[in-house]
Amino acid sequence: MKEKDEGNNNKKEEIKKGIEIESSLGTFEILSMEKPPLDNYGFTDFSFKNILEDDPLFRHVISHINEYLSSEEINLDKAKKDIEEFTNFINFDEFSKEIIEKILSNGIPETLPCLRPLIWKSLIGFYPLKELKNWKNETIQKSSKYKEIMEKYKFYPDNITLEEDKNLIIQINKDLPRTRFDCPFFEDKNKNNDKENNYDVLRRILFYYAHEHSEVSYVQGMNEIIAIIFYILSKDDNPFNMKYAESDSYFTFEILMEQIKDIFQMEGINYSQLFVTLQINEIKKILKKIDPELLKYFKEIGLEIDNFVMRWILVLFAQEFTIDVAVNFWDRLFTQKNKMKFVCYISVAIITIHKKEIMKMDSSEVMEWAQALQNKMNEMDVNNIVKIAIDIQKKYNKKEDNNIKSK
Repeated sequence: MKEKDEGNNNKKEEIKKGIEIESSLGTFEILSMEKPPLDNYGFTDFSFKNILEDDPLFRHVISHINEYLSSEEINLDKAKKDIEEFTNFINFDEFSKEIIEKILSNGIPETLPCLRPLIWKSLIGFYPLKELKNWKNETIQKSSKYKEIMEKYKFYPDNITLEEDKNLIIQINKDLPRTRFDCPFFEDKNKNNDKENNYDVLRRILFYYAHEHSEVSYVQGMNEIIAIIFYILSKDDNPFNMKYAESDSYFTFEILMEQIKDIFQMEGINYSQLFVTLQINEIKKILKKIDPELLKYFKEIGLEIDNFVMRWILVLFAQEFTIDVAVNFWDRLFTQKNKMKFVCYISVAIITIHKKEIMKMDSSEVMEWAQALQNKMNEMDVNNIVKIAIDIQKKYNKKEDNNIKSK
């Protein structure tokens, strides 16, 4: 990376003139936010060299970089490093194996607010991994489908008459106030007037999903999952993406649920056959191979790990961390084809990290430890947990390759 006009010592002047970036994507120039927008959504025409000049997604990202550079508090040297890392991080034609590994080991860089929604939607299957150039049309098409769903259930929320729908809303309303109440984004600031708040969006999405997927319907825990998705997709401040945040959230949630919905099937199945029970048994199998001493100790003190790992499994650790730490973990989760298997490896990693203290406790003390751990998860290093989980995965099944690949 090199500055344009290196002799200029004035920071604002340097930013105004722009920075020339040399990256794996090519060489291009980041300008200040002075040119008129290309359209009503803020996609701006920039000067590019050898790089995706006609891609509105890339222009959108560059507009965020410009906004970042225009900050009064910006440290230009740090900005250059941040942008260099960013431009070398992602190729907008496809997600390479190297990018997947980078996300898995370090999470998604926090440099720009538009990066995580893009990557999450791409990894989950909202956009085909090699067709990101069609992202805008894909977003609009899904929005049209969402409008059709809204039209189908236009009786909601004012004209609900069926008893099953009333019971559905009662259950959703029971769970929502406890959903991410620690996060200001979900504060019910408008509870004394008629203005819509973010809980209303979650309620609507969950109601529509339950009707569109009656075989699954709504189960407690889904509220925690849609909350994180909507939180992230709402953080992209480009007006185009803000406009479609709700429909994007619905379909991202729907796609993710298709991959994990078995964990929510609780009725009409013997406990031993529940999918969540099978995952707990998988954790025990992994422990037996990775740390048989620890598993033997659990048996000696008469403790079933079901009592605390079930909670981890049911909501993909969404309740164990503050929302931003949970998001950092989900960065890694979304790189996985088999997300529930990855949750098993993470669970084993957390248990084995605490082996020394666990083996000094009796059964009741371990349960007290597990309950207290919920309030201490944020003190744990997510990067380290993931690293240990990956090592466990390699030891447990050397042939297993669970990472998403470009197609």
